[in-house]
Amino acid sequence: MGPDLVILDWMLPGMDGLSLFDALRGQGASLPVIFVTGYADVATARQVLKAGAADLLQKPVEARTLVESVRA
Repeated sequence: MGPDLVILDWMLPGMDGLSLFDALRGQGASLPVIFVTGYADVATARQVLKAGAADLLQKPVEARTLVESVRA
């Protein structure tokens, strides 16, 4: 049994989170992805959600907020 979802940081060393998300999708992965970032703005939110992410949460993320997003 594999993972049920991916929680992915927007800012990663070497490859940004959206590029990794695109690479996963390109390999056929269809898991829901929740992005977390300390650099959220409207343009980023639009880009991530239009790409198919399940949610975008701004750091610091409260545990309750993260759990609600995972459950959704």
